[in-house]
Amino acid sequence: QNAFKKKENNKEKKNINITALGLLGGFIDSFGGGGWGPLVTGTFIKNGHTPRYVIGSSTFAKCILTVASAVTFIFTIGIHHWNIVAGLLIGGIVTAPFSAMLTSKLPTKKMFIAVGIVVIFCSLITIYRVFFL
Repeated sequence: QNAFKKKENNKEKKNINITALGLLGGFIDSFGGGGWGPLVTGTFIKNGHTPRYVIGSSTFAKCILTVASAVTFIFTIGIHHWNIVAGLLIGGIVTAPFSAMLTSKLPTKKMFIAVGIVVIFCSLITIYRVFFL
């Protein structure tokens, strides 16, 4: 679905290997600090799935992934920085239901535009910091 055109998405959903996509997204997110949203959520939406369900289920899965990553890090590197781990756990657990509720209330077109603006803004800040700070 395009955010700027009033065209319905009539194309058939592509068959993708969900297990491989989940493993790759989880690996990149755990070791690189990001990648779940752009890789997993973006792929499902691009392949024709309903954005509300994709974002809600992706956020729920990321919550589980965050807990598993935190437990793994505690057992491998210790609990020296327990306050950071606790913050990540609490943040992931608290925000998952709210993001699912929020996406069910927002119109799809406005949600696409808002997410695009936020991503562009965050990317511009990162580029500015790399080159000018």
